[in-house]
Amino acid sequence: MKKIVLLVITSTVAAVPVYAANYSSFIAPSSLGKDVEVLNSQYKLGLKKQNWNGYSNAGAGACQLDVEVTKGNKIRSIRIINSASCRYITKSNVTYNSKTNTTKDLLSQVDVENIQFIPGCFNCPSTIAISDNLLIDRSIDPYYTKFEISGYNKSYLGYIAKKLFGNPVGGNYNAMMDMLELRAAQEIDFYDRNAFKIQAIKSYDLQDKPLSYTLIVK
Repeated sequence: MKKIVLLVITSTVAAVPVYAANYSSFIAPSSLGKDVEVLNSQYKLGLKKQNWNGYSNAGAGACQLDVEVTKGNKIRSIRIINSASCRYITKSNVTYNSKTNTTKDLLSQVDVENIQFIPGCFNCPSTIAISDNLLIDRSIDPYYTKFEISGYNKSYLGYIAKKLFGNPVGGNYNAMMDMLELRAAQEIDFYDRNAFKIQAIKSYDLQDKPLSYTLIVK
């Protein structure tokens, strides 16, 4: 009798469905401005509150999520880090499939006027890998998207520096990069120049797949 009861219980437990996190539905513009706790429960994301004014599910799912929120717990930005186990498809100002899409695929969907290539650093330590960013921002959208792409692009940085300052005095490349970093920090939309964008398109490896995807409220 005990064996029969045990078999029934085991069968019942085995029949209970396990629901996977719904990343594709969460990583969408419609999630911005929503209550993070509500969507966390709805999409089974495993998000936990962090001490940096946001939520993360680090180590708790196939896709790592970092979510910034307002004081009222409304979602300000969503960042999802790509990996071999993390697969999702989303549509914002571009349609993006994390498994197959390259930087070239993203650029083919937008006009040059809506993109910027933003360096992650200027004098990057050789021992630290810091990504650059492809920013896509259309005036009709209340949000913009950001894709982490491979950096550090010395060809792109060198082109910008030469355009602005000419050849480095005495070949002092590091000093010129410091000047460039200061100039970029002082100007809004510093990288929003067609000449810079064309050079970036020429010098980045457009066949690379993005390292992460972020949606941000303007």
